[in-house]
Amino acid sequence: MSDFESVPQVRLLVLDDSNITSIADDTFGRLEQLERLSLNGNALTSVPSNLPSAGWLTALYLDGNRISTLHSGDFDGQQRLDQLHLARNVIESIAMGAFHPLTRLVVNILLFRLLTSLPVLFFLDAFLFNLLNLLQLPTGRGCIRYIDER
Repeated sequence: MSDFESVPQVRLLVLDDSNITSIADDTFGRLEQLERLSLNGNALTSVPSNLPSAGWLTALYLDGNRISTLHSGDFDGQQRLDQLHLARNVIESIAMGAFHPLTRLVVNILLFRLLTSLPVLFFLDAFLFNLLNLLQLPTGRGCIRYIDER
């Protein structure tokens, strides 16, 4: 049974600053109309693998967590997502294909102070090349040190 089964019509869910470290598989079960999910200021170390997958989610707020890597598949099923907020995390690497399902992404607020590498293919994919225009990559110390050829 989902934690929110009795309120399936919820469109905005704010769980900010709740010291959340992980999310159980059935947490968002019946939130089929959820459009905006805010998990800012928690202790998540990765993008939750069980985001609502009904395709309604348009905004995901993960600012101020402890996310260090964006994996391929992290955003699978999120084709309508057009806002992704990942500022104030400790992101060090982004896997090829991490943003691939996000074809509608318009606003991507990323500040990668610790980002040290990107896969070389990241720059060859036209979609991802356009996505780079939305990224806020750091300048000065702590910048990308190498392009991973894998």
